[in-house]
Parts: sequence; structure tokens; C-alpha cells
Amino acid sequence: MPIDAYSLCPGGTGKKIKFCCNDLPGDLEKMVRMLEADQHLACLNYVEQLLTKKPDRACLLATRGLVLRMLGRLEDAVANAAVFLEKHPENSSALAEAAIVTAVEQGGLAAVSLLHRALGICEGQVSARVFDAIGSVGEMLLADGEWMAGRGVLNMLLSSANENPHAVEMLMEFNRSDRIPLLLKNEPIMRPCPDDVPWKDRFDEAIAPVGKAMWISAAEKLTALAQEVDDSPAIWQNLVILRGWLGDKPGCIEALRKIATLDVSTDDAVEAEALAMLTDDDPLGDAFEVLRLTWNVADVDEIQAALTLDARTLRIPFDLSSMGDEENPAPKLGFLLHAKPILETSENFTLDDLSPLLGQAMLYARQTDRDARLEVLGVAAGDVPRVLDVLGEALGEALPADHEKQVMARTPASREILQMKCRPPKDVTREQIESISREYLTDAVLNRWPEMKLGVLDGKSPAEVAADESMKTRLSAMVLVLEMWNEGLPAEFDFNELRTKLGLPIPGPVDPQEVPLETLSLVRLSRVELDKATDEALLAGYRRVMGYNVKGALPNFARAVVDRPSLAAAEERLNAFMMLARSETDPQRALECIEEGRRAAESVGRSSALWDLEELSYHFARQEGPQAAQLIQHIQAEHLSEPGVGERFTNLLVQVGLLNPDGTPAAMPGMPGGQGDSMVVSPDQPVPEEGKLWTPDGGDSGGEGKKLWTPD
Repeated sequence: MPIDAYSLCPGGTGKKIKFCCNDLPGDLEKMVRMLEADQHLACLNYVEQLLTKKPDRACLLATRGLVLRMLGRLEDAVANAAVFLEKHPENSSALAEAAIVTAVEQGGLAAVSLLHRALGICEGQVSARVFDAIGSVGEMLLADGEWMAGRGVLNMLLSSANENPHAVEMLMEFNRSDRIPLLLKNEPIMRPCPDDVPWKDRFDEAIAPVGKAMWISAAEKLTALAQEVDDSPAIWQNLVILRGWLGDKPGCIEALRKIATLDVSTDDAVEAEALAMLTDDDPLGDAFEVLRLTWNVADVDEIQAALTLDARTLRIPFDLSSMGDEENPAPKLGFLLHAKPILETSENFTLDDLSPLLGQAMLYARQTDRDARLEVLGVAAGDVPRVLDVLGEALGEALPADHEKQVMARTPASREILQMKCRPPKDVTREQIESISREYLTDAVLNRWPEMKLGVLDGKSPAEVAADESMKTRLSAMVLVLEMWNEGLPAEFDFNELRTKLGLPIPGPVDPQEVPLETLSLVRLSRVELDKATDEALLAGYRRVMGYNVKGALPNFARAVVDRPSLAAAEERLNAFMMLARSETDPQRALECIEEGRRAAESVGRSSALWDLEELSYHFARQEGPQAAQLIQHIQAEHLSEPGVGERFTNLLVQVGLLNPDGTPAAMPGMPGGQGDSMVVSPDQPVPEEGKLWTPDGGDSGGEGKKLWTPD
């Protein structure tokens, strides 16, 4: 982009170059050309030379910060940002640069205040450097799990001309994620002022800055109004949104708990209390530490031999090389470590026969600067004695007496209890796993969880407070939190059984003629009376259910779409058949849905290739070798020449291990055909991806380190 005397100063002064740095237009133009030619180091050297002659100039400090980030020199970028902000404390670009490097170095929340100070100075006229900061901070907030703040920041990009494709992708992944409870996915909508109230002008004045992304100012004005008018749901709901966007968790929780006490519907009160819990770092007050235990060992081969022979371990079959890099070599071998021997036969086995998973044992060879070591990852703090017993018995004197403990994460015990992380017998069938999983979940939710002592109940259990009328809203919110946590898991359970046991009200049906499905809370979509919805409302609701991955409502909406004759030609109908097939727990019904979808596609002149691929994926999942082999031959003969089919077909064969990524044949035990020795420890614990380790909350053990953001 050419620069002249009438261009805005790139240093964020808000002035034209003619009135800011009239002696530098030629130099600034030269630096722009260097950056466009990817001559980053040359540009940095040129900037440094200019700074020796013209120190503290905003445009030069801004350019140096950008180039340092492009070169990946975080430490120098941090130092430059500090100087820039010290010399120009009211400069939006200085604040934006500080926000970017702070987000990378300290996390997104630490950068939020800097970003919003920059936005306040911009007053709606946002510069390119501030847009860079919005993207950087928003992405880091989502990566850090700060859902409300991250979503709010990235939504600014969606409403601007500077739309960031990566931000859009991150928000779509956010909406689809199983790990994020539905209440956190609800679209935040600022509430209008109630009619005929004497404080309407003050309310409107308070929310006016929201349109210019001046959230701090809006939150301060609404907070002042709430001190005088403390019973308005609209005021407190808007404060929830603003404080959530600003990363003010205590303030957000305060506003949510206030809403739960006001004159609102039961659904609104329960959802506000539940969202307050989910906003807290310890939702139900029962979080425990997840640990990494490390021993320096003398003989890796001896440890390997002992673990291989022990009946309580199972070697991890996938390649672990992706878990390492040049500085940190990958483990030599990995094992799943169980509390007791894994049964050979599933005949007459019960819940008590399952072998609980204690963690993942990783063996590392000796390195130049580090001893050989054994690491056990994902160990719940309460399971440490069992891990020590198992390893002590398996390894004997080869296990050193001393070990190190490192906290990897903290996770709620109530969420952990929903997941059956156990190893079934080696010859178990899918039907047996599904049956025992339902039995496990029913026992966990109806019998064990109600007796757990929880911090959110002041150390009492749900069973102890069930008769207390003043605790109904909070207890209902806790059940809703459990229900959302379980929605991301394969095993299903009707949480109304738990509500009935605790004497809580059962949420009623939702009439779509009274509330728009486009804005209805996501947790209520499963209760909609779909036979009352218009075609337009049904399709809008179905798209929303799909976009936000509302698993509890998906089968209802999909079935309503495929069963409505007036939607026979709708594009959503074919997709609905696919979703029904994937959500069906009954094998025969799943195949029937695939066949219905195949016929529906053919009836409108579409190829049945995608349905054949879906059925093939189904047979692979159930390890039905003969059916899979027959379908492979059919796809090769009938559909392989169709656009896109070959690529999807190849990708599917790579995923199941029949082909290597380069297209060459690969051997995979048990596929297609027999059971093999899969990595699945239960239906609730999927196969770990290569390079990813199990922890009790289902997350990664480490993940990628924070990277310096650059504007590419």
C-alpha cells in the first residue's frame, strides 16, 4: 500500500503523516516495500537505524514490534511493546501491541484490559493494528478455554469489514465442540430497556457504547444503574454479557446469581445459576488434581519387559513419534495402566469385573542431558496409592523409591464420574459394552452422585439438601450442568430420573408458536413440540441444532424434518437422514436410516455414493468385515470415478488403517473382520489421537505451546 503525507500514521497517533512524522514518508514507504517482499530482517535493521536517530517515534516502534513478531522474537517483541506503551500510554497501537504480546506470553485474560483500553481510545474507528490485536487476543482466549471472553472478542471481527477467516473457523469449532456446555454456546443478545420506566434514558445511554465496542464504559454505566435499580433482569442480563466479554468472571457470576433471584421464569433462573457454575473454575466445588508422576530409571529395557508381561498393562499400539520434537524426543513406548488384570473372557462379566484405567505410562530413553525415565500421565490425585502399588508389584526393585509429581490439570469429580474409563474383557462385544455403559452411568448418576459432598452446597450432598425448598433452583442447575457434561459422551441417560429422585421439577415442553427457535436457549431445544412448528421454523431450528451440535435435540429435529411431507424437496432432509443414522443406537435402525437416505437421494437424482461411504464407515465401526469388504468392491466398481468420491473413500480407508497416508496398503489387526485389539477402553473413552494423552477430563495432557502471533 503506497504511503504519502496524507496517509494515517502507522504508529496509531490518529494523525496524518504530514502532521505527525513529516520527515519519514519515504522511510515508511521503503519499510512497507520490504515487508511486502518478506525482507523482514532487512526491515528490522532499517528500523533500528532510524530509531537511533529518531528514538521513541510511534510509527517506528509500531513497525519494529510487527517485524519482531514476524521473526518470532517474542522476548524482543515484549521489550519493544513495553517501551512503546511507556512512551505512548494513550496510543491505541501501543496498547494493541502490548495486548498481542501479553496474550502470547501470559494468556488471553491478561491481555483483555489492554485490548479494551485500545478500543476505548478508537471510539469505533478501529485501526488495522487494533484489529490484529482483536484476532490475537480472541484466539488466545478460546485456546485458553475462556469461552465467553474469547467469543465476544472474536465476534467483533465477524461484524467488521476486517473479517478474519481463522477467527470464523475457531468460532465454528467452538460451536460444534462436545467439550463446551450448551449454555456457554448461547448467542449473547443485549436486552432492550423495558417500556415506561423512569430510567430508560440512562439505560439507553449505558448500552450505547456497545455498538462502538466500548464495553468497559458500557459495563461501568450499567453497574452504576444497577446499584439504584437492582431488580431489573434486563440490566443484569446485559451485565452478564458485558462482564463475560471483558473476562470479569467474578462480576459475571455475581450478575448471573442475581438473575436467579429475580422475577424470571424457572428456566431462566435455573439456566442463570447453571451458567454461573460453568463460569467458575470449579463449577460444583469438587475439582481434584490430575498429575504426572515421573521416575528416573536405570534400565529402560527392564522396565519395558516388566510392563509388557504384566496383566494390568496394555501397550499403546499407535506410533508415538508425533509426541516429540527436536528438543523433546518422543517416548520409546507407551502403556495403558490399569488397576487390576484385564479379563480374557467377557462371559458373565459385570461392572465389578472391569479394570479401571489409572493413567498412561510412557517410557523415555536416556537423553544427553536427561536420565531415562518412566512417566505416568493423567493420574487422579486420589489414585496415586493404587498407581504406586501396581508399579511396585510389576517392576519390583527396578522402580526407584523417589518420584516427582507435577499437576497437569484440575477436573470436576462430578464430570469424571460420568465417564466409564475402564478396560473391558478382551473378547467383549459392542452390545456388551453398550449395556454395561448404561448400567455404569445409571449407577453413577442415580446412586453415587447424589451422595457426593460438594462445595457448591457448602460441603453437603445433593441428597442432603433435596428437601430444602430454598435449594431447588441451585440443585436443578447442578443437574442441568451434569446433563450438559454428559451430552458430549456416547452413553445416554434420562436426567429426569435424577430430577424425580431429588424431588425437582421436570422441565416442560416448549411451544414453538410462543418462542422463536432462532433465539431459544440451546438447552431447551430438545423440549420443543416440533409438530407445532411451521416449516420455516423447523428448518431454522434444525440448522441451529446442527450448527451448535445440540445432540439431545438432534434426533427429534432430524426425524421431524424427514417425516414432514412438505419438506420432501428440502436440502436439509438428506442431511437429516444422515444425522439420524449417526445418532441411532440400534444397529438395525441405523442401517434403515442409511437406506432411507440412499433412496431419498436417488429420488431427487443424486448419487448414492455418500450413503455407501456412510454405510461402509458404519461397518468399519462395528468391525463387520464381510459387509465392509462387499461394500468396498461396490464403491470401487460403481462410484470411484465420481467427483470427490475417490478422495473420501481413500481418507476413510486411511482412517481405519487399511491404507497408509501415501496410499499403500497397511495392516490393521482385526479390520476388517474380527475384533482385533482396539484401543477403546470403553464407549465413553474414544481412541486417543496420535500424540494425545488421556486425562480424567478428556483433554490433552499438554497440547501445543503458545506461539507468537503474526499477522499472516
